Amino acid sequence: MEYELQEIEAHQGPDLTFEGRLLGDYSAKSKSAPRWTDYEVWETRGGAWIVVVIGRTIEESEQDYYSVKVLAQGDEQARVIEAMDFMRWGYGPRALAKRLGWNLKVRVE
Repeated sequence: MEYELQEIEAHQGPDLTFEGRLLGDYSAKSKSAPRWTDYEVWETRGGAWIVVVIGRTIEESEQDYYSVKVLAQGDEQARVIEAMDFMRWGYGPRALAKRLGWNLKVRVE
């Protein structure tokens, strides 16, 4: 997959411009709901992950709400846990984690 220029105007977190490729996404849209949440994980050319949570709406008086988190390169398991914490561990984030092949098991001594 090619890296493409992405621009995100966030409501929570910094506005971002980056060259990235989509690692995975998940939409929690149901057929009848006017609001739902989408989840995306991007990778930049430099190896950072951009985690995006989008509160979507079809209501004309409302707008989509973007929250973003930048995760620098580092220990992959730590980044997975940080990404999941940001996405709040619900059904949608767990479905996305499964698509991405993320290990959500943590060993505690």
